Amino acid sequence: LNDANHDHAQIYKNLRDFVEKIINQRFDLYNQNPDAVRMVIWQSMEKQIGKLQGGTSASPDNWTAAIKQLQKQGEIKPELDAELIMLFIASTISCAFMSGSVLLNNEKRKLVYRDMVIELLIQSISTLKR
Repeated sequence: LNDANHDHAQIYKNLRDFVEKIINQRFDLYNQNPDAVRMVIWQSMEKQIGKLQGGTSASPDNWTAAIKQLQKQGEIKPELDAELIMLFIASTISCAFMSGSVLLNNEKRKLVYRDMVIELLIQSISTLKR
């Protein structure tokens, strides 16, 4: 997964697998590394944010290819812009940690929030009707 030359679009089995993996990776990164949150705040002032956030499959700049592949497979609504989906996902997790919200002041609430993000994201971008 960490090979920058690997085809990141092929490492996910389906939409749920993609969403769960990337949300869990980013959530764990911020939850376990408060310094990472401060770095993202600093990097958000830079123009080339995607390049600054890293070159692994957990990096938002690598999600776009996977999103486009899942669109081709008919799992993500094709009318949605893949880069905007990437932005939405990245900001939904990072903003919760950047805000220092008292709503996420304990581990149980953090996990509830993470699970809510996963379910709402899948519901909003999936081609499947619920």
